[in-house]
Amino acid sequence: MCDVYGFERTEKWYDRIAEPVLENDEHKIVRDFQIQTDHQLEYNRPDLVDLDRKARDCVILDVACILILG
Repeated sequence: MCDVYGFERTEKWYDRIAEPVLENDEHKIVRDFQIQTDHQLEYNRPDLVDLDRKARDCVILDVACILILG
Protein backbone atom coordinates (compact mmCIF):
# COMPACT_ATOMS: atom_id res chain seq x y z
CA MET A 1 0.00 0.00 0.00
CA CYS A 2 2.90 2.34 0.67
CA ASP A 3 4.05 2.09 -2.95
CA VAL A 4 0.57 2.63 -4.34
CA TYR A 5 -0.18 5.71 -2.23
CA GLY A 6 3.30 7.23 -2.25
CA PHE A 7 4.35 6.69 1.37
CA GLU A 8 7.93 5.97 2.37
CA ARG A 9 8.84 2.32 2.61
CA THR A 10 11.81 0.16 3.44
CA GLU A 11 13.51 -2.15 0.97
CA LYS A 12 12.40 -5.23 2.91
CA TRP A 13 8.83 -5.30 4.26
CA TYR A 14 9.87 -6.95 7.52
CA ASP A 15 12.24 -4.08 8.38
CA ARG A 16 9.37 -1.56 8.47
CA ILE A 17 8.08 -0.30 11.80
CA ALA A 18 4.37 0.29 11.23
CA GLU A 19 3.15 3.68 12.36
CA PRO A 20 -0.44 3.88 13.62
CA VAL A 21 -1.29 6.69 11.16
CA LEU A 22 0.07 7.43 7.67
CA GLU A 23 -1.34 10.34 5.72
CA ASN A 24 -0.76 12.54 2.72
CA ASP A 25 -2.98 14.90 0.71
CA GLU A 26 -5.08 12.12 -0.83
CA HIS A 27 -5.06 9.22 1.65
CA LYS A 28 -5.03 8.52 5.34
CA ILE A 29 -4.29 4.99 6.54
CA VAL A 30 -4.86 4.10 10.19
CA ARG A 31 -3.77 0.82 11.76
CA ASP A 32 -5.42 -0.84 14.75
CA PHE A 33 -7.42 2.30 15.49
CA GLN A 34 -10.81 2.41 17.19
CA ILE A 35 -13.49 3.66 14.79
CA GLN A 36 -16.70 5.37 15.78
CA THR A 37 -19.90 3.55 14.85
CA ASP A 38 -23.56 4.43 15.30
CA HIS A 39 -24.18 1.19 17.26
CA GLN A 40 -22.27 -0.07 20.29
CA LEU A 41 -19.85 -2.72 19.00
CA GLU A 42 -17.48 -4.86 21.03
CA TYR A 43 -15.03 -5.19 18.14
CA ASN A 44 -14.49 -1.80 16.52
CA ARG A 45 -10.72 -1.89 15.90
CA PRO A 46 -10.17 -3.09 12.33
CA ASP A 47 -6.66 -3.94 11.15
CA LEU A 48 -6.48 -1.20 8.49
CA VAL A 49 -8.72 1.67 7.45
CA ASP A 50 -7.96 3.51 4.20
CA LEU A 51 -9.65 6.90 3.97
CA ASP A 52 -9.57 8.23 0.40
CA ARG A 53 -10.00 11.98 0.69
CA LYS A 54 -10.20 12.59 -3.05
CA ALA A 55 -12.96 10.03 -3.75
CA ARG A 56 -14.53 10.54 -0.31
CA ASP A 57 -14.47 6.78 0.20
CA CYS A 58 -13.34 4.40 2.94
CA VAL A 59 -12.07 0.82 2.86
CA ILE A 60 -12.04 -1.19 6.09
CA LEU A 61 -9.76 -4.22 6.16
CA ASP A 62 -10.02 -6.77 8.96
CA VAL A 63 -8.15 -10.05 8.63
CA ALA A 64 -9.04 -13.23 10.47
CA CYS A 65 -7.28 -16.60 10.39
CA ILE A 66 -9.04 -19.82 11.29
CA LEU A 67 -7.13 -22.94 12.26
CA ILE A 68 -8.97 -26.21 11.89
CA LEU A 69 -7.37 -29.23 13.54
CA GLY A 70 -8.31 -32.82 13.00
